[in-house]
Amino acid sequence: MKDKINICYVINDHPDYIKLTLESIEFIKKFFRSKKHILSFYIISEESINLPDDIINIISPYKNIPLLWQRMYIPELLNVDKVIFLDSDTVTKTCISKLWNIDIGNKLLGLSPHYCTFSIQEMLDHYNLNNFSLYNEKKNLKQYYNCGVAIINCKLWRSIKAEKICLKYYNQIKSTPHWMNDEPTYNVCFSDLIFEIDDKWNHFPRGDYKRVYITHYYGTYNKDKPYHNEFAI
Repeated sequence: MKDKINICYVINDHPDYIKLTLESIEFIKKFFRSKKHILSFYIISEESINLPDDIINIISPYKNIPLLWQRMYIPELLNVDKVIFLDSDTVTKTCISKLWNIDIGNKLLGLSPHYCTFSIQEMLDHYNLNNFSLYNEKKNLKQYYNCGVAIINCKLWRSIKAEKICLKYYNQIKSTPHWMNDEPTYNVCFSDLIFEIDDKWNHFPRGDYKRVYITHYYGTYNKDKPYHNEFAI
């Protein structure tokens, strides 16, 4: 029996986001070579989306919080042991089974280093979160990760009820302009549970080009880049 590779996106029903997500999925299919795996695609949204038959649309019941924060419910909504989460503005140029086969052990998340934000303190300064006590707990950490490509240990996530941990952070900032920033939360509250994966799996295109596996156009957008700012501030 072939191992199922679970791949999940979280988007709203805007036609541009749907189109870009389907393009991201087509890249995965194009480069998929494994004879030992099958692909299983999921899209979590707040409203029903008309999708190809091989993509499962899960309607989120958690509309009381912003969509970008609903990534924390992926392990519950999919009810699988492991999943690859991808932002829609990712372009995969190798067989995704290579990422799936990375063993993150007893860690919660497999993430790549952020290309321009290097430490938690830089993150606190960038997002103006220095005055929030929970976020300051880890200000001395020297590594900050981008969450647009993630291997999620769903079994462990459910076991420790990680979404409740995330909600503590969300509740501290939800009434402020910082409510849009969910990535800092994963970096701070799960800092001890992050397995670092090579940035060729989550590579922002820049001058020092190298052979990469997943290109991710996060950060500042312009008309020449795949556009999906659902999770980009």
